[in-house]
Amino acid sequence: MKHPDPMPRLSDRLNGIRAAMHQWDAQRSSPEWTGEALKIRVAQVIEPYLGEEGTRAVLLHVEDNGCNLLNTLEGVLADFLGKRAAAELVNQVVDEALVARRF
Repeated sequence: MKHPDPMPRLSDRLNGIRAAMHQWDAQRSSPEWTGEALKIRVAQVIEPYLGEEGTRAVLLHVEDNGCNLLNTLEGVLADFLGKRAAAELVNQVVDEALVARRF
């Protein structure tokens, strides 16, 4: 009895992952994923923890392209919440404001 070759399935999976990565990369520069739209989504996640003023103050330091978003958030949050809690909240921001809404 001939066993099916697992390589085509692995190859198909890798191609699917590669395609999703290319799609994600292409969407990264669209207006809904940069600038104010990005800051609004992040604000929705962190405002319950920092309040309106705290959220506004933190997001003032984030570049429009979002390149320093996670470093800025984690640094400020660590000062108030501690490193462990800050890392968890940043993970939540990534999950809710950046990843989950893409797919």
